[in-house]
Amino acid sequence: MFNSTELWGSMNFAVPDPIMNKTRDIYVIGGTGDFQMARGITTLMAGEFELPVYFHHRVDIKLYECW
Repeated sequence: MFNSTELWGSMNFAVPDPIMNKTRDIYVIGGTGDFQMARGITTLMAGEFELPVYFHHRVDIKLYECW
């Protein structure tokens, strides 16, 4: 969920999630608000974690204009 002065809404993702990979690509397949009909690729990079207390991921989102 994004809620800032520039962007508002949420994104939907689809992925076969290989959890053991340090870096993985997941697909953006839509969303709500400013992300309605969004398409793109998100790269998820695993960071620190101590389950079940906390985890840290770096996320790079690349959206394509498709309308």
